[in-house]
Amino acid sequence: MKRSRLWTGLASIFSFLLVLCIFGCQAMLHYSSTVNQILGISTSIVQNPEGSDSNLTYYESDFGELNAEKLQKVIKATYEESVQEEAEGAVLLKNDDNALPLKEDEKSITLFGHAVVQPLYRSSAAGSKGYTSEYGIDLAEALQDEGFEINNTLYDAYSNSSAERKAGGVDVTTGETLEASFGEEDISFYTQELQASYQDQYHDAAIVMLAREGGEGAEIPLNALELQQEEKEFHESGGYICYLWKCP
Repeated sequence: MKRSRLWTGLASIFSFLLVLCIFGCQAMLHYSSTVNQILGISTSIVQNPEGSDSNLTYYESDFGELNAEKLQKVIKATYEESVQEEAEGAVLLKNDDNALPLKEDEKSITLFGHAVVQPLYRSSAAGSKGYTSEYGIDLAEALQDEGFEINNTLYDAYSNSSAERKAGGVDVTTGETLEASFGEEDISFYTQELQASYQDQYHDAAIVMLAREGGEGAEIPLNALELQQEEKEFHESGGYICYLWKCP
């Protein structure tokens, strides 16, 4: 009886180890490049045929072998590339009364729209959100760096709001359908106190920022590119746009 229990126990242990090894091997094979990088090893080499001096490394990095110092150079080059992309890709569709560029004395401004505190830096993919970025600079920070004075009363109200933009789509890990939300504030959000913050000052110019998030597993519906009801209500009620541009 004791011997039978011993063999039963050993069989259970070895069965567990066998299953663990199978899953472990599959995981190691699937993430082999990551494992090799962590261990600092390489399982392949690039070798020219004998007698040939051809370079079989087709895409050599301009930065050489990556290390901590060169990583900072990569980040700097990425910043510069982003600025170039914006300069080449931004389009001014309309410029009534020469609103742009702002005059030298137009430095006191108000930013409108929840997107000013939840900007999009990229499309969402592989579980990452489009509005999260370790190195991203938002609109308010960029303007302040250029000497503009921002209406912090309204900006802080957006930051403390419970509104949040969500791309929707399907969670690839659970299969759950996720709720989509434009994350814009309701008309009731703009209290008399908030309205006073841009009626009394910070009205050299108003910058309205809208955003639509999409990406892997979360296509943007065509009707989402239109102004949504929350975005229309403030304008229709004689809100910030009509005040600043003296609409009838």
